[in-house]
Amino acid sequence: MVFINNRDEYLPFLKAPGVRMQTPLVNNVTTTTTTLNRDVAAQVQQQQQQQQQQQQQVQQQQQQQQQQQQQQQQQLGNFNNNTNTTINNNNTLINNNSISVSGSCGTLNNNNNINSINNNGQPQVARALLICRPNSHPFNNRTLYLEPGAQAKVGRSVARIRVSENNAIFDCKVLSRNHAVLWYKDGRFFIKDTGSSNGTFINNFRLSQTCSESEPYEISSGDIVQFGVDVMENTRRETHGCITATLKLFLPDGRETKASQKVGIGGQSAIIPPVDLYRLNQYIQEANQREQILETKLVSLQKMVELTKKNFITGWQAMIDEDRLLSRIDMLEKKLQYCQKNITEDKLREELIKLVDEKEEYQNAAKEAMFKLHQERHQAVHKQISLEKLLRTSEDECSLLSEQLNKTKQQVQEMTICMDTLKSQYDEKVASSEEQLKAKESEITSLTHKLDHFVDVYAIGSSDDEQQQQHQQHQIHSSAMSNWLKNSDIKKLEGSEDIIKAICNDTVSDAHGKHCGVF
Repeated sequence: MVFINNRDEYLPFLKAPGVRMQTPLVNNVTTTTTTLNRDVAAQVQQQQQQQQQQQQQVQQQQQQQQQQQQQQQQQLGNFNNNTNTTINNNNTLINNNSISVSGSCGTLNNNNNINSINNNGQPQVARALLICRPNSHPFNNRTLYLEPGAQAKVGRSVARIRVSENNAIFDCKVLSRNHAVLWYKDGRFFIKDTGSSNGTFINNFRLSQTCSESEPYEISSGDIVQFGVDVMENTRRETHGCITATLKLFLPDGRETKASQKVGIGGQSAIIPPVDLYRLNQYIQEANQREQILETKLVSLQKMVELTKKNFITGWQAMIDEDRLLSRIDMLEKKLQYCQKNITEDKLREELIKLVDEKEEYQNAAKEAMFKLHQERHQAVHKQISLEKLLRTSEDECSLLSEQLNKTKQQVQEMTICMDTLKSQYDEKVASSEEQLKAKESEITSLTHKLDHFVDVYAIGSSDDEQQQQHQQHQIHSSAMSNWLKNSDIKKLEGSEDIIKAICNDTVSDAHGKHCGVF
């Protein structure tokens, strides 16, 4: 999924073509979720089977190598025994020396030959193993051999470069052609994003901004690397997954590197700047505004649906009542006309024929009107169904947004707790350091008073010999004091050497001034 670090990344990501908010479909939600769960379970089973097969192959290779080593040792032992029997017939002393030399040379050569080749038959170089995780786009585990001075490219499969078990090329639409590089140098492993569009993440930390190259980042065994983010297409409603893998890093001698000691967001050493907290607060406010807008839209849609239902029912009933009343009025008017006139039988027949014709025309017109009304009713039903679908989609979006809002609120609470703990630790350390500084300053003042007292005592004298003796004594005393100060706790403070020199110089200058004043 997408992990957004700041607002500048959030807005262009939403405006990018083929990207939209990932909302659940209205129809067939349960069937899609069950099929997705089945697909994920099948993929996990396939990955587990592949890992078991690879482990079995590695065990078989190790057994074969052990058998070869045993055969070589047996051959060497037979050879040494033969040489022992042949040379013993000639000379015992020479025999013992030759056997020891030949045996040692054979074992050394055998060990060198074995150590020059690793377990997989490849020359001993640093290796990086990418193990597929359950939430990743499916791929086979990869083993990258990182030679000194060479870089392993990570990218999307193209016509020239195809997918292989010994490279980091993946058949994934989310990756760029030149996505990132891995390399080994001076006993450490590094990774760098080469300006990919969807980014590279180490333990959910993005290395660089969009389409910008990152600085080299040191990685350790056990880190979780993610290439790209999950992207959903609007047209097909299809989600393209990213590549997520667990890193296993091995040195050229076959030892696995130590796990990373860095702590993520859930640890105590995570420092979150106030700018990120402010941006996160802005995102939460925007989500709240969107939720409120969607709720108002839902209320208005519900009101419109209810009004359309009421209007449809009342209109339909009014049309039926109106038609009935009009037909009744026409019949009564015609009866009055016939009753008022004195009509013969021929005229009555003609009038009856006309009435029958008019009746047929009226029936046809009524049928056409009923057909039109039926069509209008059918259209209204379709509109009602579409409005209900829109209502359901908006409700689903509201539920999804509320879930996201709750998650972000929980993250903010965790971050604030972490910041409070870090702040309290920092305040405690500052208070302890200030107390130590005050104690050291009081110690320095007491020492300076003692030095002044010693200088005043040794400054009294009358003759040149006494001056020289006192001068020598002051030098000895100053050197002793400097040694004593260096061995004391003052040396642990910053600028301790300058303080010691200043104290010694002050004592010498004070003593010299006093002697000059006496003479």
